[in-house]
This record gives sequence, C-alpha cells and structure tokens, in this order.
Amino acid sequence: MGGAFADGLALLGVVIGVVGTLITTRVADSDKWRREQAVRWDARRLDLCAEYLAVIDAHIHVLDRLSAPHRPGARSAPLHVETAREQLGTSERSHATIWYTLCLVADGNTVQAGYQLWRAARELEYTALDLADMDVDAWYRIRAAEGQARDAFVAAARRAAGLTTMPISTSRRGRPAARRLDD
Repeated sequence: MGGAFADGLALLGVVIGVVGTLITTRVADSDKWRREQAVRWDARRLDLCAEYLAVIDAHIHVLDRLSAPHRPGARSAPLHVETAREQLGTSERSHATIWYTLCLVADGNTVQAGYQLWRAARELEYTALDLADMDVDAWYRIRAAEGQARDAFVAAARRAAGLTTMPISTSRRGRPAARRLDD
C-alpha cells in the first residue's frame, strides 16, 4: 500500500510538473508572440509613414515643376499644366490608398499630423494651379508651412514608434545650410 501511495505521489508530481511546464511555455510563447507582433506592426507603421511621405514628396515635386516658370530663381524643370494635372491625379489616388491604411494602423497624433501635411500640400496645389494669379510670396509661405507639417508628421511617427525625435528639419527649406568641414 505504501508503495502504491508513493507511486501515486510520484505520478502526481510528474503530472503537476508537466502541467506547470505547459503553462509556463504557453505564457512565455504568448509574450514572445506579442512582442514580435508589436515589432512587426511598428516596422509596418514606419514603412507606411515613409510611403506616405514619398507620395507627398511626389505631389509637391509636380507642384514645384508646375510653378517653376512663375517663381524667379526656381531650379525645377518646368512641367506643362495638363501633364501636371495627370500626375497630380495619380499622386492623389496613391495618397488615398495610403491614407486609409495609415488611418487604420497609426496612432491619433500621427494621423492628425498626416492630415495637416496633406492639407498643406493641397493648399500648395491650389496656389500652383492658379498660375494666372500666382502669389509667389504666398507660395513660399505655404511651402514653409508644408515643411513644418512634414517635420510634425515625422516627429509624431517617430514618437509613436518609441524613437527619439530628430533634432533637425526633414524638409529642404528648414535644413541648416551645409558647411564645409574645414571651416
């Protein structure tokens, strides 16, 4: 009887050990899976934000080229109005696709900053398409606002991913002038 009781206790110990191992493994695997998913989603969100910036850049590049003949000292190659309208339509469709995805996966601050960036790009578009009455000073004011909106978007996306913000502007207009290393 004593041997059967000892065998029963040993068997109970083995069963408890197996159950404990299964529970521990499941919890550890679940935590690992959650961490891996978070890393994947952070990477996906950052890629999406980069795609969003690329669409905005393409849109603004077309506007720079469209408005080039009306801006003294502009270095962009001029673009015909009809060609510009076609390219703007393409970038607007690309924006719509990326925008809806961004709204689904990004945090509220990043989405708000992305909206403000697109709004600044659209304001620039309205100014550029009004070529007959284009106000060059307004163009540069709006272009500066677009640069600030771009910086705010990048900062929001980086904050959402847990990255530190960049100390310099991401827009060409807001960057400090390059200096020679031997100065």
